[in-house]
Amino acid sequence: MESLRILMNAPSVRMGEPIAQNIHQEEFVRNLRDMGHEVHLVTRSQKGYDGDIHRIFSGDVPLARVMFNMDDYFTMERLILDVKPDIVHDRGYIFGGIGSFLARKYKVPSVMQIDDDWVRSESMTSPIASTRPYVRLAEWWTRKIVNLPDLEFTVSETLKKMIWKRYGVPEGRIGVVPNGVDTDFFRPDLEPLGLREKYGIKGVMVLFIGALGPWHGIDNLVRAMSLLKKENITALIIGGSAEDIETYRQMSRSLGMEKKLVFTGFIPHEQVPRALVEADIAVAPYPNMEFGFSPFKILEYMAAGRAIIASELPSIRELLTDKEAVIVRSWEAQELANAITGLAKDEERRRELGRRAREKAVREFTWRRSTERLVEIYRRAL
Repeated sequence: MESLRILMNAPSVRMGEPIAQNIHQEEFVRNLRDMGHEVHLVTRSQKGYDGDIHRIFSGDVPLARVMFNMDDYFTMERLILDVKPDIVHDRGYIFGGIGSFLARKYKVPSVMQIDDDWVRSESMTSPIASTRPYVRLAEWWTRKIVNLPDLEFTVSETLKKMIWKRYGVPEGRIGVVPNGVDTDFFRPDLEPLGLREKYGIKGVMVLFIGALGPWHGIDNLVRAMSLLKKENITALIIGGSAEDIETYRQMSRSLGMEKKLVFTGFIPHEQVPRALVEADIAVAPYPNMEFGFSPFKILEYMAAGRAIIASELPSIRELLTDKEAVIVRSWEAQELANAITGLAKDEERRRELGRRAREKAVREFTWRRSTERLVEIYRRAL
């Protein structure tokens, strides 16, 4: 099919940092270019990042969002006139929508990428963003910008429903492009990183990897592990700030089971696949709260061929069935503890779940497959 000239606007991400939103955008760009499309990416970046981008203001200063939004506006306007794109891809965020606004102004087809309900998520992480005036303004702005482009896409059917119900976007205008995973980078045949030896872990190892925000459910894991004091099972938790780690260490001490949990802090991204292969069980103990996400964590567990225990949420069910994972109400400590002990005692089932999860990741959730779905949405918008 005919190649496209794509102007991709992603000012809310910062290239060069190995975090989910940046990897997401980099993989889209890499795969689009591999498929023969021309991509111009407008974004921020870490100092020293040498990727092929149009770099906008990237400083860490007060009112940084105002600064990079202004730079983004003029950069995008110039590129729309100079590049003459077939389509504008606008990665949405709170008080964003510049790409979609300019695309409409210059009569260029556009699609908006919606990875989250931004208002809800930001209100959980910032005291200012949780105040009523801020929320009302953010909701008003979001309702305006999500209705600017020709089409939108979310990362899950669950998020799609949340967006059209809350912000009034016609359901038929929203496509779905699940997140992907690099199944060559994450795979089960890698040499282990050596975490068992480093931390003296014996018996079955349960692993969690990622940030330790309130939406990740580490408190659920801590409570479940407190019910397994007599079992030869240890939970290794990779990631989290020093403050977050101390919070959960204090929780584990109060429950008398500090030795059952090992906190490593963050490790370099390139070491994550080798850390995953050491796990007997990989957990995603999300709380009973639906965000509509498409978690990188679960996709990476799948690609690494791990036996997975994940929370019973609609968005998780879009990735996993009972054939590839153990799905439980992780917020119920006893239920999560039972799932862990059940898998800990059944090595054959762990292997079978891991094999099926890996096969599904390769079949349905590679970044190439996600990008093919994205191109289908582009062509619908033309």
